[in-house]
Amino acid sequence: MSIDLSSPGLSFSDPEVLRPTSDIMNMRQDPLLSTVEDYRQYYLTEMNSVMEMRVKYMNDSEAKQYSEKHKTHNRYANITPILRTQPSLEYFNGNIIHLGRFDFLITQAPTKFNSFYKNVYSFKPDIIVQLTKFLEGNIPKADRYIPLIEGESASFYQESIDAQYTSLAYQTALTSQKNSIFLTKDMIEAEKAKSAPESFFWHAKQLSFPEENLIVRASTFKEISPDFYKAKLTIDYQSQNVECPPIYFDIKQKKCEPVYYYYGLWNDFQKPGSEEDVFNLCLSQQEHLKSENHKVLLHCSAGIGRSATFAVCLYIFECFSKKDLVTNKDGWNMLPLTIFEAVEALRTQRNPMCVQTVDQFMFLFSFAEYCKRKLM
Repeated sequence: MSIDLSSPGLSFSDPEVLRPTSDIMNMRQDPLLSTVEDYRQYYLTEMNSVMEMRVKYMNDSEAKQYSEKHKTHNRYANITPILRTQPSLEYFNGNIIHLGRFDFLITQAPTKFNSFYKNVYSFKPDIIVQLTKFLEGNIPKADRYIPLIEGESASFYQESIDAQYTSLAYQTALTSQKNSIFLTKDMIEAEKAKSAPESFFWHAKQLSFPEENLIVRASTFKEISPDFYKAKLTIDYQSQNVECPPIYFDIKQKKCEPVYYYYGLWNDFQKPGSEEDVFNLCLSQQEHLKSENHKVLLHCSAGIGRSATFAVCLYIFECFSKKDLVTNKDGWNMLPLTIFEAVEALRTQRNPMCVQTVDQFMFLFSFAEYCKRKLM
């Protein structure tokens, strides 16, 4: 099956950004192997080899030089986006990927909130899914970017604060330690002594971004289970000069109201806890998706492992739910876009390391079998 790899966003105007073509960055055909174990071995050999070549190509290209110019926008220095599928005129560590009925905007956990919300408003997703806790152990994985919500749980609020102080301690350590960063409790306590939670940007009932003319509010907080929450976001475009909005905005629909999901039950570099957990996560989001084209923003920490894996899970769930299947085949072979092709779409449109581990890749096959049992 062919996929349109042309950018759905706007072309870069910066003349320094060159996007040379290379066969290595094109989608590869599914080898159509017979068993799941055959695909496991193929991932560990051929797919990993191609991934390494693609990463080298990106690191050697002028696009990498452009990414280096904007390195403060990247949460991780080695995780940069493929430029031709970025959503806007400006550098943003996120990409638009088409899978079936889905338009995904897959991104890292936000580092520049104004840039993040500018792209959210422009993309206008039905839902936003955060697939990482703010803090895993003593390691900050994401900063809170939604405002205070009336009725939010004490655990969600406290984790937001703990992650913020830990992140600040990491930033302080980065400036003083050249080799490794080892955080201590005293370092975190020192950050707490410097500022109160009320000073954090998100610690308000609404967030304002004057240059983008955007106002962000949150409401209707619901705790689905421990570390699994949802809320409603409202992003308003407010400007006196509505006749001349920024070029990246279509203000025919002035208000953007995605449902925000926080799913903190899936650790970095791991596969999900169970097929049932992911099935229920997919199921919980169905009522919020538009009937024709589903627009979903996904992020974890880097935006290549859990986010990419869950994007394929949503695609699989949708295919079995809507019976959009190849009927003369069975199980995971029934998908119109194969699991291999879906992963290739992500690796050639977001980042070559998408679906980061063989366990995440193999989970997609077992999840397809689970969906078949539950939905057929």
